[in-house]
Amino acid sequence: MKRKPYNIGNYADEIYTQPYEDTREEKIEQALRPNSKIVRYRVKTIISGPIVESEIYPIWEAKRYAPPKPPKKKGSSKAQKNLNDKNARKKLVRLINANFTENDIWATFTYDEKHRPHTEEEALQEVQRYIKRLQAYIKRNNLPELKYIHIMEFNEDDTNKKKVRVHHHLIMNFKDRDKVEDLWKAGGRKNTRRLQPDDFHLEGLGRYLAKDPCGKRRWSASLNLTKPKVITADSKFRSVRQVEKMLIPDQAVAKITKLYPDFELLEEPQVYVNDQYGGYYIYTRMRRQI
Repeated sequence: MKRKPYNIGNYADEIYTQPYEDTREEKIEQALRPNSKIVRYRVKTIISGPIVESEIYPIWEAKRYAPPKPPKKKGSSKAQKNLNDKNARKKLVRLINANFTENDIWATFTYDEKHRPHTEEEALQEVQRYIKRLQAYIKRNNLPELKYIHIMEFNEDDTNKKKVRVHHHLIMNFKDRDKVEDLWKAGGRKNTRRLQPDDFHLEGLGRYLAKDPCGKRRWSASLNLTKPKVITADSKFRSVRQVEKMLIPDQAVAKITKLYPDFELLEEPQVYVNDQYGGYYIYTRMRRQI
């Protein structure tokens, strides 16, 4: 029975972290050393609205030859926390880019002293009541179904441990900013603004909302959001040698442009190596041409 090649796509970016141009000469030679256990390279494409990410990584002959998935570190080690934050940020950014445009809004709400929640659970209940009010208004007025992402920032108050400081951020497809503010009934500040995409669409907003604060962040989303589209292909490179040519920046740009003719590069392809296992990981971000 023919052995099925082993796919490291779910953790390739955790294994290949050493930038090719920063690698010492002897390690470059090791990375370049032919590895007969790499059978081909896979191209994974992630489409999130107008933004496309491309990941090119090796497929191995069998699991025993491939780099293993890094084990999760126990406790709250800095390395594990950084990895968790990176993955959460990546997921949030892609979801925002896939679902929202300049026609949508971003709202921020706080509390006055009278309504200030005592626990994280109370804060979540308050925003859930708010979303129900929005949905009821939408139903009465025959408006498009509400799509939203909710991010909550939660901090204990150093001067009073029985109370908390909470901010709620909501990205939504609701158009009426005045009504959005009017339906928040817990006092505090009410601030709404139109989304303002740039070359990277709404990545800047996603990174800001997913940043590591002094306290905690929790996010949730409506179930009707469009998920980023993921496509994998094993036929884009006829040989491992074709990938090696992409170590030259001009050739990398030319190949990516050929692979994605309807998209424009937002940055040069980034090449990473692993001096222990060999092979490469190439990551690129692009935007759909208007």
